[in-house]
This record gives sequence, structure tokens and C-alpha cells, in this order.
Amino acid sequence: MIDPSTGELAFNGGSVRIGPQTTPAALERLGLAVSDAAGPDLVPAMRTKGLSGLRSDLEAVFTAHFDFLKDELTAVRLMALDPAYPPDLTDWDLKREMARHDFHCLWVRKQLGWLWRLRRPMWGRVQALCGRNLDETPRLSIVKVTYVDFAAIEEAVARDYTLDSSVTRKDNV
Repeated sequence: MIDPSTGELAFNGGSVRIGPQTTPAALERLGLAVSDAAGPDLVPAMRTKGLSGLRSDLEAVFTAHFDFLKDELTAVRLMALDPAYPPDLTDWDLKREMARHDFHCLWVRKQLGWLWRLRRPMWGRVQALCGRNLDETPRLSIVKVTYVDFAAIEEAVARDYTLDSSVTRKDNV
């Protein structure tokens, strides 16, 4: 479940709660098997943790990857698991991957409403990213819950380093 007011995710009957305030240490305290996982690793301070077997209240099971920048949760990537979907890229099929994407979209819509793609809550955003592409290269579909807006951070940094007529370069350095 996704709480539309906070962005908190609830799984396993509410016993597993993950949200913008979750740290790597808090994830380890859940009592589940947390593993290191592949992630964006854009900078050395980024790391990704993984969990499997998360059950939603809508009878779905998910694998989750949690992307951290230092101790801040920046995003959660969820992927539904089901015998009808390819389990990984070695058994990938476009038709089955589209079924997973359709499930992801319906799962999010049931929780956030019909206009979920247009909403931009204060805590972040939710996307259903599709594994479909023009060349049919295998890619997995995911639901991505983003808590840190890197575009806004980049804009703020760019503003700090942009010179205007009243500020000299020496003042910015």
C-alpha cells in the first residue's frame, strides 16, 4: 500500500513500513533478509539494499530495491512477482513484461486514484516504468517511488553557481 499523504509503503499486513524517513539501519531492523543490490550508484555515497517477498494488501508479492544517498532514502523500486511474469531477464518475454507493467499501473491506480500519473505530492512521486522498448531489448518493468527530487537539487546547485551581474566569481568560490 502507498499512503498518498506521506508516501509511506506498507507491506506484510502493515508490519513492514518504509517511507522517506527510512534509513539503512531501520531497514536492517525489520527482521527480514536485507541484501546488497544493484542500484544507480551515481556517486560513492549511494548504495542500494534489496528485500524480497513483500506482500501487499492487494494479494501481490513484490521485490524491492531501496536506493540510499548516505542515510537518506531517495527511491524505492518495486517489481511484482508472479508466475505469469518473467522472473528475470533470462526468461524475458515482451507480452509477459507488458502484463507486469499493466499490473503495476492498476496496483498504483487502486491506491492513488485515476489521476495518479499527474499528481506531484509534497513527499515525491510515483511512476510505473515499462520494460517495453522499440528494439525489444529485455528490461524489467517497475513501480518507482521517488522521495528525493534530484532535478530540483541540480537546479538549486546550478543557481548557486550561476553568475549574475551583481556577483563576482570570487564571491561564489
